[in-house]
Amino acid sequence: MEEVEQKFQRELKKDCTIVACRFPLPSIAPIKTIGEGVDTVWIYKTPLSKNKTI
Repeated sequence: MEEVEQKFQRELKKDCTIVACRFPLPSIAPIKTIGEGVDTVWIYKTPLSKNKTI
């Protein structure tokens, strides 16, 4: 997934929406999460924000 995240960072223009199903982008913070379990959908908006770790 890291390669996909890097590709998104490099190539997507500002204000693009990314919709991920089944698997989230692990190091990117979604703007919205819909559903739960295998039906979860993650919504991301560029520019992408890294997840904050504690």
